[in-house]
Amino acid sequence: MQNIKLGLDCPTSWLEIVQPLADYDYILVEKASKDKKYLRYFRNSPRPKILNNRVMMKGEPVSLELIESVRDEVGGGEVIAPDWMWNSKQTFDAYEECCDTFGEENVIGVIQGITPEDIDTCLSLYGNKIAIPFDVGSFKQDAIELKVRRRIELVGKLSAKKIHLLGLTTVKELEFYSSDTCESLNTGLPVLLAYQGIYIEDFYEDKMHSSYHFMDMDNPPIDDRTEELIKDNVSFIKRLL
Repeated sequence: MQNIKLGLDCPTSWLEIVQPLADYDYILVEKASKDKKYLRYFRNSPRPKILNNRVMMKGEPVSLELIESVRDEVGGGEVIAPDWMWNSKQTFDAYEECCDTFGEENVIGVIQGITPEDIDTCLSLYGNKIAIPFDVGSFKQDAIELKVRRRIELVGKLSAKKIHLLGLTTVKELEFYSSDTCESLNTGLPVLLAYQGIYIEDFYEDKMHSSYHFMDMDNPPIDDRTEELIKDNVSFIKRLL
């Protein structure tokens, strides 16, 4: 059985250590546009690629022009269409423009909105590939446990779609997924915890924010213990996938 494919976020100086542990290249477009070393690594990688649309540390996407520029630089790949949290209308319009630019077969539409009607509209408009954020169908102030449960419930209803999971807040969630329901996942959690000196087996909390908020994404120091923690944490995640 083909496992869920794992993509990893990590600081630029850790690329050579972390990325060989992943199954595909998960590329931060905004970072690639500013960091030549980061861009060069993925330009030289022969693996399949998924391009992230977010501006780091902000809740907004980069422009289609920037996505197109980076995509050309790295030799293609699938694109996560620009999306706005809790704004389904703006997200719908951007999806259509993204498909016009890259072709629907290369675009992953992000499910956004609060109401079941918003989510159903996304599903009716999007092609076969969709991305599901951890907070789909939830308000910002909702408890993490509630957000996770709503994503699990939605994934369980979508057997006809190729699903990409956007981020991971707790490893407990992975018990509810399989390659029958999900195709791929991106996360920085195993790397973030290694950065903080934590074995993922010992992590029982829910991560409140994006890993970008907690990691120096450029050139943090790394020692043998941290490198070993990264490998152990990623191995643990892969056993669940």
